[in-house]
Amino acid sequence: MSLGGYPAERRWQVAWNLLHKYGFDVIPPAWPPNGFVHTDGVPTSGAWHLRGQFGEAYVDAEEQIDTRLSYPAPARGYAYLVHVITPSGVGRNVSFHMDLRQEPEGLLYHWHDYEDGSHTSNHHVMSPITLTWFLEVSLSLILDPRKSVPELFTLYPPSQATPDFW
Repeated sequence: MSLGGYPAERRWQVAWNLLHKYGFDVIPPAWPPNGFVHTDGVPTSGAWHLRGQFGEAYVDAEEQIDTRLSYPAPARGYAYLVHVITPSGVGRNVSFHMDLRQEPEGLLYHWHDYEDGSHTSNHHVMSPITLTWFLEVSLSLILDPRKSVPELFTLYPPSQATPDFW
């Protein structure tokens, strides 16, 4: 089974390498591709997850693929989150998603920005991103946790995102 045209194991290894390239230490929880079993003609699903730490900040990266939703073409999804500590000492989470399903309409690609302990967050529609783009934005946010997501989009336009594979 492949994710984004690459075998899931290769995609996971590229993600691992990107975390190290950007100065993150891979820490638990992390799991390699799980469920990506070649099944000719049988719908299947799978996921992988990595966490990288940078000082007190960390990032979570997870990708999923599911041919049960759209066989034979795979439905893909990702969830990338960066957790930073603001100057006031409050934790802040910024996450970027590509949902496996487009529900509610228009939220296939979206982001959230919320404080630790908050149980609500608005969905903001956006364009697709790459893991490389996410890690660049995460480092910028780690260095200055006061930056807004729209400001990050101005500094790092998603349309100019560097591909993950090199």
